[in-house]
Amino acid sequence: MERLKQRLSEPQGFHNYSQIQQWLNTELGLNIAYKTVYQLVRYQLQAKLKISPAVLFVLSTGP
Repeated sequence: MERLKQRLSEPQGFHNYSQIQQWLNTELGLNIAYKTVYQLVRYQLQAKLKISPAVLFVLSTGP
């Protein structure tokens, strides 16, 4: 979990929990359910995503 903590603290971080789930699978070979990833990151590691989903929605829809 140290590698995940380190990755979460980096400036680029993750934009959503699915990215974290994919990273865990690719980098660590862990196949973890979305709900478990969410609970681990949000409650156990007390980390937050680098950009909120609402901001991502606004950025993706454009002006």
